[in-house]
Formats: sequence, structure tokens, C-alpha cells
Amino acid sequence: KEREIPFFTSTGEIDASSNVEENCRNARWDFLEKVATENNCTAIVTGHHLNDKIENFIFRMMRGSELNSLIMNKIGKVGDFYRIKPFLDIDKESIRTFADKTNIEYREDYTNKENNYDRNKIRNQLIPLMKEFFNIEKTLPNLMSRLDELLGEKNG
Repeated sequence: KEREIPFFTSTGEIDASSNVEENCRNARWDFLEKVATENNCTAIVTGHHLNDKIENFIFRMMRGSELNSLIMNKIGKVGDFYRIKPFLDIDKESIRTFADKTNIEYREDYTNKENNYDRNKIRNQLIPLMKEFFNIEKTLPNLMSRLDELLGEKNG
């Protein structure tokens, strides 16, 4: 309100009989694309950060995903919209620290703490265990960067 930035919100029903996480993600993107279309926008910017990138890499690697889908990209185009994720090189703690220093309310979905989804188990259990042995917030991004370069060379 203070900065006169428009804010849009919505609620809806999610099919819980199948992949709830995927259904929620699709509903979010549908909503964002609807708002973008109604406001003549060509890009959607999200707050995904380094921790999301690491979690996504581990999740997709464990599922045996294709190499080119392991890495979350800063900019991509899906349909009519650019999807921009400018914070992928910034860890969550740095974002929280900045938010505290600048009096910006940091919000997080309470369900992120629940361990009833594979992605949350990776976030809340596997990654903390991995951090006990390795500096994965440095080593995995380095690996992802090298993999991205190799895939770019292969596809370029």
C-alpha cells in the first residue's frame, strides 16, 4: 500500500487425490499467468532463492530426471511469459537478514516445515544432514554451474 504496488491474491480448491505438490504448483502458475495477462505483463518474477535451487536439484536428481531439467534457471520462457528468478544465487539466510534490516516482513508457507512431502523431507531432513559433512551451499551450486556449462556446450 505504502508504495502503491498492486497486490493480487486468490484461493482455490486443489485435487488432493493425486500429486498435491504438482497440483498446487500448477494452480500458482495458472494464477500468476492470469494476473500477468490481465495486466499486460510479459514476465513473472518469483522469489526462488539458492536454497530452492539446491533443493530442486537434489529432488530432481533423486527422481532420475533428465540432466537438462536438474538446474533451475534464472530466466526461462514458458508459453507467453518469461519466468524470472533473480535471487537464485542468494541464500535464504541472506534474504532474511536483508528483510530484517530493512523492516520487510519475511513470509514463509507454514507447510514448508511439514515432512509429509518428499521435497520437504529433502529441505528439512536430508539437506541439514548433508550440511553436517559438506558445504553444499557452495559445492552444489558450483556443480550445477559446471553442469549447466557442459549442457550449454552440448546443446549450443
